Amino acid sequence: MIGVIIAIVIGILLLGIVLKILKIAIIVALCVGIFMLAQNKLGRNNDQGRIK
Repeated sequence: MIGVIIAIVIGILLLGIVLKILKIAIIVALCVGIFMLAQNKLGRNNDQGRIK
């Protein structure tokens, strides 16, 4: 019985850590996406140096 309780507590802690890492990953991905979009919009309008 004690082992089951310990397993549940460890499972909840691991789930919390995974969710925290996932939240950080989503924030980083959004920042990179916004940066790339801004660079695309505000960058050079001519296509020099880009592969067509």
